Amino acid sequence: MKRTFSTHLEHSFDQLNYVKFVMQRILDGLKIDEIKKEFIYKNPFGIKSENSRRTYINWIIRDYINGFKAKELMVFAKIIADDRINPQIKREILFWKNCLSDELMRSITTDFIFERYQKVKLFKKQELEDFISERVSLKPVTIHKCAIDYIALTEKIGFFSSNNEICQFNFYRPYIESVIFLVFYLLNSQKTPLQIIKAEDFKYLLISENELIKALKEIQSKGLISFAISGDVIRMDPKIEFEAVADAIKY
Repeated sequence: MKRTFSTHLEHSFDQLNYVKFVMQRILDGLKIDEIKKEFIYKNPFGIKSENSRRTYINWIIRDYINGFKAKELMVFAKIIADDRINPQIKREILFWKNCLSDELMRSITTDFIFERYQKVKLFKKQELEDFISERVSLKPVTIHKCAIDYIALTEKIGFFSSNNEICQFNFYRPYIESVIFLVFYLLNSQKTPLQIIKAEDFKYLLISENELIKALKEIQSKGLISFAISGDVIRMDPKIEFEAVADAIKY
């Protein structure tokens, strides 16, 4: 039986500037209701429709604020709002949060994109539409829009390049700074080293277990963690506090 996934993927787009605006207001100490009012009534991005402004700010709150604990949100906000952090790193971290928040986006990324990235060099856009249609009860036009918007979003991150019918995977590797954030987020969440190695979070950025181990060794070389692995014995200890991650990944 098809599930009813919670999604607004058919309206997805590069939201970095909108999210950056909201995160700066959080750092300024504004409450959520105050941020909503400013976004809707002051209209900093010149969005013509008030209904659209309401929709966008509600999406941002749902996708990028809900689900975070207070300390997690502040670290996330510092990263997204800081002009000294590469915008591509921010987009990767935003996409990770998208996958946490949006069930359909998560399913596409882990069960379709990640699996194919490990095995094949390309896929047909129709294959993605077929994958979506097998899992959710949506109108064909909505399924097509979900597929097109997902492709546009992840193509900008660098997963693949596309033409009219085909998506060709790039040799994609996320920035190590994005991986640093995920590792410290999971450490702060009290995940064990084994749970971190096995965490689905890294699949959202197409990182396999072996690639993660290499990345952890690189993060250790930067003096941010202590890491060692021997068979099933894994040691992973932070050398900085979670609150210091934003400073650690600046230019």
